[in-house]
Amino acid sequence: MHNLKRHLLLAATLMLPTLGLSAQNKAQSRSIAHETELAVTYSAQMGNSIAGNQFWMPTGAGAELSMQFFRGFSGVVNVTGSHVDNINGSGVGLTLFTTTGGVRYTAQTDDQALAIWGEALFGDSHGSNSLFPTSTGTTSSANSFATKVGGGWDLRLDKHLAVRPVEMFWVRTQFPNGGTNVQNNYQIGAGLIWRIRR
Repeated sequence: MHNLKRHLLLAATLMLPTLGLSAQNKAQSRSIAHETELAVTYSAQMGNSIAGNQFWMPTGAGAELSMQFFRGFSGVVNVTGSHVDNINGSGVGLTLFTTTGGVRYTAQTDDQALAIWGEALFGDSHGSNSLFPTSTGTTSSANSFATKVGGGWDLRLDKHLAVRPVEMFWVRTQFPNGGTNVQNNYQIGAGLIWRIRR
């Protein structure tokens, strides 16, 4: 319970910088219709196995469901998968599935054609089809707590459809790697959003 409270407090703290966007946005100063969004994205991720040993995971995809509950604030669930066959010529690959949830804040233009958002998410990451050094040897799969913080912007195409030209995240995991057992990953993506206004 103590860890849960600490993570919730951290999520709230990380969201504070995005609140400044609302001061420049008249649309957010009044009540707006609630929206549910389903985003489907392509993503690529730069990871690291040990300090200084970075590698790209060029094959990835994600799905994100968000439900607005109050003036730009939304609850979010995100699932992302990434894969690489051969890490820096080592012959070892890696498949990651990361499931996170948290809070997003979105600021929109008056005509709601452009939305800029930031979010802080927490959850679990599962790594497989790889080698994870541990104190007792190696294992081909492992689980880790995951932190995912970032943002992006969306362009509305019509009443229900929008395009996401870019989203960027810092993703922190704690898989065993024979060193620090900490990975600071950087993820970039783009995709499409289906919006349902309630």
